[in-house]
Amino acid sequence: MLEEFIVLDLETTGLDPLNDKIIEIGAVKITGSKIVESYSTFINPEKNIPDYIVNLTGITNDDVRDAPLFKDSANDLVEFIGDRAIIGQFISFDLDFLSESGLIFDNIILDTRDLALILMPTLNAFSLASLIKELNINNISPHKALSDAQATAEVFISLRNLINKLDIKSKIEISIIAEKNFSHLAKFFKDEIAIEQEISIKDSLYNTLIQYEKSFSNSELTNEPISPSLDTKHNIAELFNKFSQDEYDFNYEHRQGQVQLSEMIYSSLYNGGYLLAEAGAGIGKSLSYLLASSIYSLETSEKVIVSTHRNNLQNQLFDKDFKVVTKLIKDICKESKFKVSVLKGRQNYLCLNNFLQILNENTGLNDNEFKFFSRISVWSNATIFGDLAEINLNKKERAMWSTINANDSDCLINSRGHHIIGKCFLSKARESAEAANVVIINHSLLMSNIVNDEKVLPAFTSLIIDEAHQLYDIANQQLSKTINLSEIQKLLSKNIIPEILNSRKELFNTKLNSTNLKELEESYKKFQVSCESCISFLRKNIKLINNNFDELLDQSKYLNNTETEIPIINNIISSDAWLETLEITKEISNNFGKFLQGIERHISVIDNDSNNHDKYLSRISKLKLIIMDVLDIIDEDILDNDKEYLVSLISGINRVGFIIRPNDISDTLEEFLYSSKKSIIALSATLRSYNNTGSDFNFVSKQLGLSQSDTISIKSPYDYENHVCSLAVNDNALPGSQNYEQALASSIISVAQILEGRSLVLFTSNATLSNVSEIVKASKSLGDIQVFAQGIDGQPYQLIRKFQDNPKSILLGTSSFWEGIDIANNMLQCVIMTRLPFLVPNDPILLANTMNNNDVFGTYQLPTAILKFRQGFGRLIRGINDKGIFLVLDSRIATKSYGSFFIESIEETNLEIITNSELADNIRDWKSNEAKKQDTSS
Repeated sequence: MLEEFIVLDLETTGLDPLNDKIIEIGAVKITGSKIVESYSTFINPEKNIPDYIVNLTGITNDDVRDAPLFKDSANDLVEFIGDRAIIGQFISFDLDFLSESGLIFDNIILDTRDLALILMPTLNAFSLASLIKELNINNISPHKALSDAQATAEVFISLRNLINKLDIKSKIEISIIAEKNFSHLAKFFKDEIAIEQEISIKDSLYNTLIQYEKSFSNSELTNEPISPSLDTKHNIAELFNKFSQDEYDFNYEHRQGQVQLSEMIYSSLYNGGYLLAEAGAGIGKSLSYLLASSIYSLETSEKVIVSTHRNNLQNQLFDKDFKVVTKLIKDICKESKFKVSVLKGRQNYLCLNNFLQILNENTGLNDNEFKFFSRISVWSNATIFGDLAEINLNKKERAMWSTINANDSDCLINSRGHHIIGKCFLSKARESAEAANVVIINHSLLMSNIVNDEKVLPAFTSLIIDEAHQLYDIANQQLSKTINLSEIQKLLSKNIIPEILNSRKELFNTKLNSTNLKELEESYKKFQVSCESCISFLRKNIKLINNNFDELLDQSKYLNNTETEIPIINNIISSDAWLETLEITKEISNNFGKFLQGIERHISVIDNDSNNHDKYLSRISKLKLIIMDVLDIIDEDILDNDKEYLVSLISGINRVGFIIRPNDISDTLEEFLYSSKKSIIALSATLRSYNNTGSDFNFVSKQLGLSQSDTISIKSPYDYENHVCSLAVNDNALPGSQNYEQALASSIISVAQILEGRSLVLFTSNATLSNVSEIVKASKSLGDIQVFAQGIDGQPYQLIRKFQDNPKSILLGTSSFWEGIDIANNMLQCVIMTRLPFLVPNDPILLANTMNNNDVFGTYQLPTAILKFRQGFGRLIRGINDKGIFLVLDSRIATKSYGSFFIESIEETNLEIITNSELADNIRDWKSNEAKKQDTSS
């Protein structure tokens, strides 16, 4: 076990090891668990230190002018480090700079961030600042090399102590995982855990783990069914008044609109029927419906389902809003057995059975896999819910998560029996939902319940749909059907054929007590030939479909050569390439029909054998279901389609086949979701949209099949009239023109210069965002204002965090930034809309819903765009004190007849039409006036 470590930190003139230089070195020596010695020195970089580095580190050119050159200090550093393990926070950064300066170490290298990822798996951030805050460590002088090295050393000592505090199961699991990897980090964990000193291993580590699993078996939940706890109806307004009492310390502000909305929901739950409620930003609709539904359930024993669009809102409701409601309920009913639960899709839950399979496999793990599975081990032995939302995963980690989540198709039925000790997070979540008064789900799970014949959710009579404007798109996705021929070919070649070969091998390698060994071997052999024939058939026809796709793409005037989906409409229906594809589809149907018969014969032989073939049968049975689904879709929806569906041909990497989308989902929602329920309540901040006679609920109510609804619209309490300056430029370059992107960039730069960043720019095109971001980033006039572009500089949640850390920034985003993001505390002072958010003419959902429509623009495109326009506007003001500018750079809002409908849709503010030349002066005037108001108020 290592006992001496060197913790290293460098300060540099920038981030590029090739062009930037070291300006300070800080290092400390750890012996055991104590810092015993330190080393530090300034380094003369032989170049000026940039101003932003001076501001960040406090190190000036005067500090380093007389300092030694790196080459003169290198030997001292080498001697101080010796052969000890080198520790650092993002240590690769420091080592890259040392390497470029001619110093390369072959010591053991450990990164405190990697250690923290494993040992503190539920942290949201793993920067040094985040770690020292979480571990209560003091960093006296951040961004000074020695101080950062000392702080990092304290972090390392704390993390090392956490290894000692791991439970025995985690220690065994990480030891197993470490045996599959040869990194310095894996070796360090093996040495630190030293599992053989803690337990007597008479068997393999894996078998030892199984024994510990069984000895620590958790008992199943014993949830009682819900029962009434309140025997009289309550006055909702009086309950809200209780929140003003001192014991409710969540800064409650009385809002009459919030009380009104809650009373309406409470009444609707009792009386039944449909309700559409638009509640403006700041109303506090979450607390409105949570209080109403909770009290209603306690009074009637009726379960209420609350469906939201996003998983993070599910967590927010459970972790924050429901705590307030639960406290209130305990105050008014001491004996209450009130319960709330969160239920998500299978892919959100850890499957311990799948995780154990990873541990039991003999294959090696790369460094990222070692860190990920070790992290999962620590988390899995501490978590109550096993919910993915508890840990932040990057893109690569999400791919690994798919190997250990509970998304197996038979989890829906067999979740109780999947884990060796009966501990199944998915099963517990469903049991908890059965016993809860209020269950929080998301729209995807709500629609999955329809697709799976109501087997996903517990029985319920009342449904509250929050963010209801999102349900339509989610329902379209869930009710669509996909045939991916590439995926089926891959399944056969990568999974089924190897399974057959393994099973045939077992027939010869084991002494099977079977009377029909010859019949088994013959069945495997025939099935293998059948699978190989199907693979060959698919390979040939996938190539033909790809060729036809390319031909259709060349013929189309509306699609570019990067498209991966072609809707079969208009002249494409009668084109030779599509007619040939239909003939291929008939051949696929015939081939798959014969293949299905072979699968069924093989299953019959295997099923009749007395030996255990459960795992193999499960795989083959899943294949059977896939082939049956393909046959149904081809025969009913492609070959016999009476304009009830939009068929699209798809072609891309590992994705060739068809997508079939319904033309109208309202009847499906009515028949399979609403009709059996007592109450349906749909809420959103944006439900009203354009109609020929004005603005109303008709568009959304028809989309969602809620035409016979009561409606209520409650205005936001925010003072938009005095807090928002709304502007639209009437002479900007139009989309598609030669200088369009340059014009957008110039306007964005002009605004950001005046406001010192603090701007969110909304795009409708990824390509336009990418091109504009390049121009904006290249502008020297922005100085130290940072530019964060979605998909280029990170994922949305990462960019929002960066913006919040440094509001002197410009945030560029597409679809996911138009709604659902909150940047409060007046950090955001400008929302710039580059283009009115019309769907592109070839959007498949648009085409699916307008195939039999003579007024596509008026009845679908315009209302949809206005809803999204209102959502984009809603990003600006997220708190009672927020103020800012809303700017539209699409001149069509001023020059087209439909522009007035957009302007009228944001009735809270008066949008002023200006020219490009007036833009900068208007922004300066607003900023100056706000500064004067601030001076007056202070």
